[in-house]
Amino acid sequence: MTVSQARRGHGQQHPSLVALLNECTAASDAEAAVRIRARELVTQARELGWAGPPFDPVLLAEIRGIKVRPSSHELRQDAFVRRDEGGQVEIVWNQNRPTTRTRFSIGHEITHTFFPDCFVTVRNRECTAGSEESKDALERLCDVGAAELLMPLLEFTNDLRSLGVNMEAVDALRDRYQVSRQAACIRAVQLTEHPCAAAFLSHRIKPTEERRLAQGAFSFFDRPGPKLRVDFMVASRTFRGRTLPRHKSIPVGSRVSGLAKAPSSVDAAVEAVEEWPDVMTEPLRVVAARVPGSRSDDVRVLALLKMGR
Repeated sequence: MTVSQARRGHGQQHPSLVALLNECTAASDAEAAVRIRARELVTQARELGWAGPPFDPVLLAEIRGIKVRPSSHELRQDAFVRRDEGGQVEIVWNQNRPTTRTRFSIGHEITHTFFPDCFVTVRNRECTAGSEESKDALERLCDVGAAELLMPLLEFTNDLRSLGVNMEAVDALRDRYQVSRQAACIRAVQLTEHPCAAAFLSHRIKPTEERRLAQGAFSFFDRPGPKLRVDFMVASRTFRGRTLPRHKSIPVGSRVSGLAKAPSSVDAAVEAVEEWPDVMTEPLRVVAARVPGSRSDDVRVLALLKMGR
């Protein structure tokens, strides 16, 4: 590792991140390197007539010499990349997943091939050196790359300028780019110049409470009830507030909490000016809606937070 790389502080990161930084010396960190590689591929594809939206990730794979095919048997995962017996690189995707998820999964697997040690990592995915946290970081970076490929910067920022960041815009972007609501929302918040944040919430108890319940630590009368808790949160560059950590519950009394008890229709929504002191001291305009979960009985909520009334 060079001195400049050590200065980047990635000595304890996943080996794939270190390998990418060693190769992409112009990047300040691994995320920047992934974005550089993805945008290079987008530029190359445009020169060959690739256009959208929606943008076809299969054509991107073909440009990189990667075959894409559905799995011939049931898969537990969404997709994976490998070399077949003849040495051909291929992405195999799960036929039982929604189209939007499949498209994103293909973009995710293409991004895996940006890492110089991709196929070593794939062969040893369960036992690759590095902590679970560093492996999660690698997977998050592959999601970053997928977003760059499916929602290219030029078109997406142009659409964002005309649509803004609101629930209607998120749904319009989702349909236009054929991605999930979550993917469209994250990309919009990360690219907008407006001060805003998005919190993805689910109705559940804390992991520590789950463990104590399993151990029988609660009586019938003091069993904890589920609350809307943060799965993750993203903020725009201009948002002055803080992002809530995972598992943090939203403020008691927030109108958003009522969505957990609303009918399962994804049309359930609220809009209010509220105080979320853990995020920022001034009032926030909160717009929230029920969104589909992975199972029919899941309660998931998307909350957009904007500064000011």
